Amino acid sequence: MTRKYEVGVVGCGSIAKERHIPALQTNPRVSLSTVYDHHWPNAEKTAEDNDIQNIYDDYESFLASDLDLITISTPPFTHAEYTVEALETGTNVLCEKPMAVELEDAENMISAAERSSAELGIVHNFLYSRSIRKARQLVQQGKFGDVRYVKGIQFSSPRRDLPSWYTDLPGGLFFDESPHLLYLIEAFIGDLEVVNATAQKNEGDGQPLNSVTATFTGTEGRQGQLSMIFDAPLSEWFFVICGTKRLAVVDIFRDIIVHVGQERSFTIGGSSNRSLWYRTVRIWSSEIGCPYPSGRSVLWIWDVAQPIPEFDRVLS
Repeated sequence: MTRKYEVGVVGCGSIAKERHIPALQTNPRVSLSTVYDHHWPNAEKTAEDNDIQNIYDDYESFLASDLDLITISTPPFTHAEYTVEALETGTNVLCEKPMAVELEDAENMISAAERSSAELGIVHNFLYSRSIRKARQLVQQGKFGDVRYVKGIQFSSPRRDLPSWYTDLPGGLFFDESPHLLYLIEAFIGDLEVVNATAQKNEGDGQPLNSVTATFTGTEGRQGQLSMIFDAPLSEWFFVICGTKRLAVVDIFRDIIVHVGQERSFTIGGSSNRSLWYRTVRIWSSEIGCPYPSGRSVLWIWDVAQPIPEFDRVLS
């Protein structure tokens, strides 16, 4: 019989309730038995809503409850303290990004992991989405040739739900959300070095920056760019991968990848038609939803370089 791991969740805010807890409860190798929040009513309500047995508002007692792993979903300012204390007890930690607010805190977390028998991981969730895993597989198979350039693009609307603490971070949402694009860029071009960066400041209240653009070099002359706009009319995230043989665009939110092979003059019109059809199908399958007998949604991954469009059906 496969062993089940006893897991506890630190922090009972929206990230825990909307992301961590649902994901843990659908994993057959996990027993989500325990929650902690420094505010007892939060912990109690979350445990009641999710049928979780053990509730704590004392962190030392929480760590003493014989857990194999904890996930930390509290605001970034508290990550280092919770992480270091857990690692010192030999408890494995999966911590939300950004890892920490201060460099010294991040270094302390790494040092604590090196001294501990336990493991420390940071939530870089989009690395494990179907579309990014598909892109990395194609790169490993040589289908892209040499990856020369990648770009992460984020449009964020100030009208969406935002954490109450984001304005206290350096750069506001930039500090909170840029890790997603940075780890994706790094995954495809290697260790990053900043070439240049520009920012547009917001003189009003709330988010201190209207936009940030940064350019990086990676290994072997590869280049990457990050562009983030924080006063957009809606929220959309995209990731572009350009190789010598193939180009891909990933719709991060909808977990869709479109990848196209080398262009040939006699297929330009055909490529345009396929792209148009792709957009139509994407609206149908992602925005409207595609009925499926199991009740699960359907994700389509389409290689538009094929002479006859073909779909791979991926069930989510």
